[in-house]
Amino acid sequence: MSKKVLLTGLSLLIIGGCGWFFYYYSDEATIQRICYGVAEKLSKDEQENQLVLSMKMRTVKSHLALVCDVVIPDRGYKEGIERELAVQYLIFFRSRFLNFRINLEQLAIDIDPKGQARATSLIQLSGKTSRQPAVEENHRVEIFLGKQKGDWHIVKVILPNDLVVIGSGS
Repeated sequence: MSKKVLLTGLSLLIIGGCGWFFYYYSDEATIQRICYGVAEKLSKDEQENQLVLSMKMRTVKSHLALVCDVVIPDRGYKEGIERELAVQYLIFFRSRFLNFRINLEQLAIDIDPKGQARATSLIQLSGKTSRQPAVEENHRVEIFLGKQKGDWHIVKVILPNDLVVIGSGS
C-alpha cells in the first residue's frame, strides 16, 4: 500500500516538474520575463552608482537585436538604431530622472510560427525629476521580438511621443 502511494506521489511530482519545465521555457514565458526584466532594469534608484547602471544596461543590451527599429508615430519617426546607441539613448533618458519606476500592466503577447512576437503593454512610469517633483504617466507601447539563434531579442519598439519627451521639459 505505501509503495503505491509513494509511486503515485513520485509520478505526480515528475509530471508536475515536467509541466513547470515546459511552461518556464516556453516562448511566451520567456518573452514575459524579457519584458518585465527590461522594465525592472530601466527603473532607477536615487542613490544608483555607475557600476549598478552599467550592470543594468548590460542586461538590457543583451535583450536587444544588433539593430533595433524605433518608431514614434506622432513624430513620423522611424529609424534603425544599433544596439550600443540604443543603450546610450536609454542612459540619457534615465539621466533626466532622480528616480523612477516602470511597471508593465496588461501585457499581451502574440507569437507567430515564424519566430516573431508582438508584446503590447500599458507602461506606468512614476518618479521625479529635478524640474517636476512627481511624474506619473501611463503609455501604451508595442514591442516586437524576433527569435535569433534560439534566443528572443527586441527588434522593434513603437513608442508614443509623450513617453519620449517626459522629464525633458519639452
